[in-house]
Amino acid sequence: MQLATALSVLIICYGYSAIYLNRNKMISLMLAGVGSILTLGFGLWLIELHKLDADFWIPLLIAACGLLWCVLGFFLRIGLLHFCGYAFWALLYAGFFGHVRPDASLLELELLWLPLCVLMIWMSWLMYHKVSGVSGVYLGAGVALWLMPEVDALWLRAGFPEWTSLVLILKIAVGLALLFLFRKKWITWVAS
Repeated sequence: MQLATALSVLIICYGYSAIYLNRNKMISLMLAGVGSILTLGFGLWLIELHKLDADFWIPLLIAACGLLWCVLGFFLRIGLLHFCGYAFWALLYAGFFGHVRPDASLLELELLWLPLCVLMIWMSWLMYHKVSGVSGVYLGAGVALWLMPEVDALWLRAGFPEWTSLVLILKIAVGLALLFLFRKKWITWVAS
């Protein structure tokens, strides 16, 4: 009964978000946001209600929410929802590799995250040429993934030296310089 109630509320929120997408963008975005918060909230509530194993079900909930938000954000062209889906998948990726390799060096973290950064930026360029309206999400996700090795080292792992924060500041400066140098390219991707 609880699952049916939760699913019906979510279907109503996301369904009306799709209906109001062209009529009233603000209502559509609010309904998508409420549906997204309820998706996560209902999932956590059901896990607690049924006393399920949190080590298994919470990552599964994160994966399901991330996938749902990526798909709905893509088809409804809601960039923030789409980006949050990728952020949840990045959280899942960080948690998985934090569990598998808790003692990873900063170089290993760079090798874990930077290929994903390049992939997302390449997807941004590709989506600009194939599908309109979503390339900014991929560029934003790529820029966020550019900073994730240091964020992973500083917040999700222990024992990294304090100079890791200096590397983060340096990467932010390099990223801003690259964005400035290539502004004529990426602004056209984001604007379409």
